[in-house]
Amino acid sequence: MYVLYAGEVVSQLNDYLIYSYAFNTEGHAEKLEAAKELDIGAAKQSYSWLHMHALHEGTRDFLENDTDLEPIIIDAMLAEETRPRALVKDDGMLVILRAINFDQGADPADMISIRLWIDNKKVISTRCRDIRAIGDIIDFIEQDKAPLSPCDFLITITDRLFERMQPFFADLEDRISRAEELLARNEEDEIADDAALVRKRTAIFARYVTPQKAVLETLVKAKYEWFEEEHREHLVESLDRVTRYVEELQELRERSQILNDELNNAHGRRLNDITYIFSVAATVFLPLSFLTGLMGINVGGMPGIENDQAFWGFAGFCVLIIVAQVAIFKKLKWF
Repeated sequence: MYVLYAGEVVSQLNDYLIYSYAFNTEGHAEKLEAAKELDIGAAKQSYSWLHMHALHEGTRDFLENDTDLEPIIIDAMLAEETRPRALVKDDGMLVILRAINFDQGADPADMISIRLWIDNKKVISTRCRDIRAIGDIIDFIEQDKAPLSPCDFLITITDRLFERMQPFFADLEDRISRAEELLARNEEDEIADDAALVRKRTAIFARYVTPQKAVLETLVKAKYEWFEEEHREHLVESLDRVTRYVEELQELRERSQILNDELNNAHGRRLNDITYIFSVAATVFLPLSFLTGLMGINVGGMPGIENDQAFWGFAGFCVLIIVAQVAIFKKLKWF
């Protein structure tokens, strides 16, 4: 029997379990038939890995009844909403990270969470939506190049996850540079969408990428016998990459704010120019409006009623008034 869960058709048998493997020290993986073989697989091989649906009730049942994870760890592994963080315990570490969303039609800034429990004998990961870094792990398994240890597993995930962020930061950089170039050419109407998109994505990326710097700093300081110096060096490289991302986000945020200010100033200047033109026009035609209104009253004694040339004389008088006003305005430097 099959059920639809999170957009996927999965077997009702172990339907909370997505992947399950035991790895040896040579990079070969042996598939586990059930989640409960986690410890058995780790005893026979180097370590075991389970990857599960975070929101499936079977996942909670398994973690609570068949593992020694603390309730606080289980709750963090299964939470619907997460922020990147790391919790280092005596027997292992909880790592929560965010990855770019590659779902078709989705906003890349709608980042997907991956939750990991890692100790010296097992890796347990949960997710709500697919993450490509996990797909990379499966590709390595199929090539008999699986991570050799839980730390190697963590390094592979972080490397793949952060490497895929670079093109999106480059895209934001290109968009803001293009917007700045268009603004310099006074083509403000063409940059509003790009400017809004950059501000939106920069804010969301900053929300999830900045905490990942703190996560990596925590992992670098972790001290376990199974956590070798080589792994620490890899994490330092990832930390350096994420630090650059954070700095780029800060720069993009500042540039987008400056761009937004310049756009507002440009729109303000345009509005002022339009208001100025209307004000000048109203000032020029105010006396004329008074005169035409005065001459249009329908009472006896109006001059020129009997004169066929009176209209043209009055029109010429109005033109003289306009010329005089323009001369006065120029002398006063009103325009």
